Amino acid sequence: MSEFSESYHLKADTTEAGVNLLQRAGLRGFVFPASNGWVTVLPEGEPFNPNAALVSANDSILLYYINAEDHGWAFAVYVNATPVASYSCGWDQGIQVQQPLDIAQFEKVVGPVLSRLGAEKLRTIFEPENFEELFETAPAYAFAETVGLKNYEWLSFHYLMTDEERGENNFEDVIFVE
Repeated sequence: MSEFSESYHLKADTTEAGVNLLQRAGLRGFVFPASNGWVTVLPEGEPFNPNAALVSANDSILLYYINAEDHGWAFAVYVNATPVASYSCGWDQGIQVQQPLDIAQFEKVVGPVLSRLGAEKLRTIFEPENFEELFETAPAYAFAETVGLKNYEWLSFHYLMTDEERGENNFEDVIFVE
């Protein structure tokens, strides 16, 4: 089974900030504890499309992260409801960077985390040359780890809601907002 992860990461130091974001948006969802300056939020909504209600309710820095393991990965950064940086790469028909990243713009908002990697590592993450390099680098994971995300693997509202409906709780510290 392939991974299909979709998550939002609010630049904040308290879990309450994620709960408040869901409440302002009028959405159900899951909120993970703050870690490394990010709060992971999984809102209900149509998968693999930016959640308009959540983005509109955002009053901070919000990172939207997608990893479709066998197909591609992408992310977008919002300040309030305004998209300020994004990236998209797919590999269904060869490796194609559909939306290249403006690293300077990204770091202007998120901080100087990517440029510390050096030119070659940045290239392998954001401009992979072949499938061997792509799968060896695992660019979606490398990006998530570099920016400090803790919760991003095999993660989506759908995954957690399915577990919730089965009575399974794989994440003790996660808050369900109704």
